[in-house]
Amino acid sequence: MMSTNPLCKMLNIRYPIIQAGMAGSTTPELVAAVSNAGGLGIVGAARLTSDHLLDMILKIKKLTTHPYGVNLQLAPPDVMKTDENVVATVQQFLNTNFRQNIGLKPRSGQNIALSPSKLSEQLQIILEREVLF
Repeated sequence: MMSTNPLCKMLNIRYPIIQAGMAGSTTPELVAAVSNAGGLGIVGAARLTSDHLLDMILKIKKLTTHPYGVNLQLAPPDVMKTDENVVATVQQFLNTNFRQNIGLKPRSGQNIALSPSKLSEQLQIILEREVLF
């Protein structure tokens, strides 16, 4: 039974649950599982290369016929520049206090800047593969 919630109707989902994109940590299996369960699975694409994004979309399409989305990084490149030491310190804290405890792979302190060409390539892939959201 489809929800009468306006958000659910608009997104064609059963429950008003939208999975966070979690750039760099989302898997095709997670996105598909959320969508198959009636929510909206989201690929976090901010840290993905265009090839990796395409690979994820192709895998998701094999795992679900339900709606899912792609979360893109739209901030200007200068906003993405951060002190590398701060990023590395935060990543190390998350690695030792959270990621290892729940079985996630450690992340490096690298700060990945957005380039206009990367965003353009990602958008092209999303449009070509007919991602709905």
